[in-house]
Amino acid sequence: MPTEGLQSFESKKDIIEEIMEENGMVTKGYHIDVIAWLKNKDKPLGPLASLGMWFDTPEAAMWTIRNGRSDATDA
Repeated sequence: MPTEGLQSFESKKDIIEEIMEENGMVTKGYHIDVIAWLKNKDKPLGPLASLGMWFDTPEAAMWTIRNGRSDATDA
């Protein structure tokens, strides 16, 4: 996923809110509980990185798998 723009957020909570808003998840009642960049802790975040997401329900996860994330296709 492109990291440009996300690195400026102060907290993971801010990133979660941005992803949920950009993808219309709130209106569907879906929520991302936790995110984690999948990288070595001793390396900086590059221009592209994998992001692990944990959802509040299986339905939220399935909806994301089926519909994709709008921010993931911007690269």
